[in-house]
Amino acid sequence: MADRATIAVVTEPFKPFFGGAIRASRSIEAYRKSFDVLVYELIRTKSDPTYSRDRNVVKVYSGPVLRALYKLRLEFLPGLTPNGISKRMVRIGRDVSKTDVRAVVSLHENLDLLRLCSILREEYEARSAALLQLPVFIRDRRRQGEIIRAYDKWYSALYPGLVKELAGKVRTRVKLSVLSSRSVARLLRSYDLLISVSRSIGYEMGPEWESRIHALDPGVGLDEEDLGLIKTVKERAVKEDFIVFGGRIDPLKGFIEGLEVFKAIARAYRDIKLVATGRVNPSLRERIVRYAKRIGLEDRLVLPGAVPRIERFRYVANARLVIYPSHMDSYSYAVLEALYLGTPVVAYDIPALRFNYEGAEGLVLVREGDVEGLAAEALNILGSKDITVSPPRKVKKWDEIAREEVSLIERLVES
Repeated sequence: MADRATIAVVTEPFKPFFGGAIRASRSIEAYRKSFDVLVYELIRTKSDPTYSRDRNVVKVYSGPVLRALYKLRLEFLPGLTPNGISKRMVRIGRDVSKTDVRAVVSLHENLDLLRLCSILREEYEARSAALLQLPVFIRDRRRQGEIIRAYDKWYSALYPGLVKELAGKVRTRVKLSVLSSRSVARLLRSYDLLISVSRSIGYEMGPEWESRIHALDPGVGLDEEDLGLIKTVKERAVKEDFIVFGGRIDPLKGFIEGLEVFKAIARAYRDIKLVATGRVNPSLRERIVRYAKRIGLEDRLVLPGAVPRIERFRYVANARLVIYPSHMDSYSYAVLEALYLGTPVVAYDIPALRFNYEGAEGLVLVREGDVEGLAAEALNILGSKDITVSPPRKVKKWDEIAREEVSLIERLVES
């Protein structure tokens, strides 16, 4: 029997409450059935930059301390100093020359991870691939403007004393990332294979990328464990007087817009509450509670923090509605899970949802940024006695997606 080929994957630490992390961990599990897998984990804490006790996991540290130490920059983003990766950093973790790696795969589209993957490709003299879970850049100027406004709303609401300074920095960062998309495109063109988890990703990035990227269409699905949990939770679900905010608590998921929508709902339904799950540090939590009090939602917002996956399913199944004003997505576990659990969703009509969920029963899409329209549709659903909710037509089980993805990596290794 021939020896199995070794591949290296580049990923962030596993965070079980983030869709992107769940998706990356499932890819690694699938790869291990066909390859020996060496994992490079990019961390952003002050941890010692050495690999863990698992000899197949190498921890590479990237963060402010290291940037100050080595004065690193990503050369394809001139003028910015984001997390920097250099060959020197990679060698801190492991002597890469001792391992015969045939391919290096980035499981995220973050620029620092793409850069690390590119360096490892040179070190190993291997082929390279990237799994894009979100667009690396967005060509649509209107969409760019909505993203900037989402950040402005976040800082205006939660950091009112510093709003001008912070909003200015955000605008600069977003605009520079758009201006530097040509440089980022050069980096992506150096990859041998680009895979996306949704056809919408290539569309968002522009015509060239629609033809370059192999879209799994969709590349996100529920595995048998998820389906079993969903079935169990749905059978026991009882609709209660609360709504779930569908995304993470951050600007790109439209958290402040979600609170604006809920404020309109709260005027019509005096006892209804909004549940927003997800990890929130104490400082941010204090700011959110302070803002909720300022807009009259002091006792109406519930922040249970990071909860186990089954607990998240229970919240969604028992909710009357999920509001999801996200500005950035590829397929969305949040929407998929809600529809499987029988809970209607109101969301923005960003390409990721339009491409993958068009015609889905129980999902209503409104123009991105139209908070009043989102609130009106939410009130329509809450006022209706009979709402049909069903899973979308474009669905694949995880096993089918994994087979397609592994097949692409196998061809890359053999080429």
